[in-house]
Amino acid sequence: MARDSFPDLFGKVALSPRELRKLQRLATPVRFRSGQQIVAEGEIASEVYGVSQGVVRVYKKLADGRHHVLRFALPGDFLEWPRGERHGVSADAIGAVSASRFARCELLEFIQASRAMKRLTIDGAAEELKRSQDQMLLLGRGVPEEQLTAFLASWRKRLPRRSDRFVSLPMSRRDIAAHLGMAPETLTRTFAKLEQRRIIRAEADGVELLDTGRNLSSAEK
Repeated sequence: MARDSFPDLFGKVALSPRELRKLQRLATPVRFRSGQQIVAEGEIASEVYGVSQGVVRVYKKLADGRHHVLRFALPGDFLEWPRGERHGVSADAIGAVSASRFARCELLEFIQASRAMKRLTIDGAAEELKRSQDQMLLLGRGVPEEQLTAFLASWRKRLPRRSDRFVSLPMSRRDIAAHLGMAPETLTRTFAKLEQRRIIRAEADGVELLDTGRNLSSAEK
């Protein structure tokens, strides 16, 4: 597999040329259609996936049947690290997704033999912890407008190709609501309030930032 087949995944891994070639040999390129499930919580985790192109919804199922969206994975992200024998989350494609699939046992062996991959897994675990902490703080904000503006700022910061004013939102409003712990109706009203205050203008595939002042900029720091 050529290195440029999935540059957004392998570009984040600081390996020697020899290690990179070995990692690429372990990877199988796969593609998923919009809405297709990639992994399912509780199933045997014989495979590990890294996102190369597109966006993936990573979530857990709640006891009442609802989904809580933990995060939105972007190119360069692994959906899970090969820790447990069963998947701890579910993940679905948002739009068309390209990914690299690894056999869990082979990737584990490679990580154990590579200092750079060990460093990457530690950094990845630390990043997961930070995002979990950030989400707890986000959910703890009492005002929906603050929750939504903080989400927009955080998401804008993560996008690989950022515009000064336009924030692409490939996920649905329902997904955003499930991520923020809001009812969909509350999120709809919150978008409307931000539009009325001329902070954003909603568009079909995202929002235009009309006011990048205190709320959005402070959340990006």
